[in-house]
Amino acid sequence: MRETDMYQFSAEDIANVYDNAQNENWIRDRISERVTLGATWLDMVAPWWIHSVSAPKLDITSGLHCVRGQVYGSYFDGPDMEWLDNVLHGFNHNSLEGWDQLRKAHKVPTLWVAPSITEEAELLREYWIRAIKARKAN
Repeated sequence: MRETDMYQFSAEDIANVYDNAQNENWIRDRISERVTLGATWLDMVAPWWIHSVSAPKLDITSGLHCVRGQVYGSYFDGPDMEWLDNVLHGFNHNSLEGWDQLRKAHKVPTLWVAPSITEEAELLREYWIRAIKARKAN
């Protein structure tokens, strides 16, 4: 294989990668699913959680101000969860390896770009605030 062959992508691949709206929607869908799973889990194991989490203080990158931190006093307190389970429940940001696994599972083109930790934390915060508001409204 010639070096230039590595850069030969189909028009479909290029369209998928450079369609930022599609990329962002895919990321938002995955984060929404994770937060929904986490909120549903908290509804079952800690029904008081909705009264413990302050949206203005919510900071996914802080062990004290993240969702678990506000519910249990610290990210590390409360029911034991493996790191990946915390990620899948929207309690923690993902790694690049984790995003790569999701990308492959959803058959997203290889050129897709994962969000930065900061971008992901901001999106997680946004979706947690939505979940909190929705539960408080009911």
